[in-house]
Amino acid sequence: MVNENLWSDGIPLDDLRPVEKQVSYYVSPDGEVTSVAVHDLRAYTQMAAVLGIVLTLVICIVLASGSLILSKVTQDLVLSPIENMIKNVKAITMNPIEAAQQAEEDIVKAEEQMKLAMEAKGMKHVVKSATPLETEVLQSTLNKIGSLMAIGFGEAGSRIIAENMRKGDDVDPLLPGHKCMCIFGFCDIRRFTDATEVL
Repeated sequence: MVNENLWSDGIPLDDLRPVEKQVSYYVSPDGEVTSVAVHDLRAYTQMAAVLGIVLTLVICIVLASGSLILSKVTQDLVLSPIENMIKNVKAITMNPIEAAQQAEEDIVKAEEQMKLAMEAKGMKHVVKSATPLETEVLQSTLNKIGSLMAIGFGEAGSRIIAENMRKGDDVDPLLPGHKCMCIFGFCDIRRFTDATEVL
């Protein structure tokens, strides 16, 4: 007679959880239980637990790295350009001429850095994407507006524009002007129209 309360190595069956053991009964054709087998599943359940922990850690790492990558892409493609545009608008508000000069210098620096990077990689031609990002288009548009304002209104007019923009909502065309001592030069090229028509 087998003692059903003991495991084969002396461990009581009550110490095993239901998931750690599998009980098999052999029933004879006349309906009587002739033998009972208890299988130890502790190694299997421990391995399943370890694999579950590893799977959870892998999912956490994948989600964390995905969110970091997404936040970096969002920062680079959306937030940084918008912050630059706000900075450009403030600079144009303060002094349109200086903002236009700074924008031109930034464009030249960016082109030089791109050229140096291409030379370091051994590439001869710069390949640009067919469709620029909307933020890049907006940023270049703001720079062009600032430089057009600086060219169109000049040194004296840029002060009036800056004062109007600092006020906010409404443009006041009747702001008092500024007295400015200027020297104007005029240059005429003889027969310039004829030369351009021939060319």
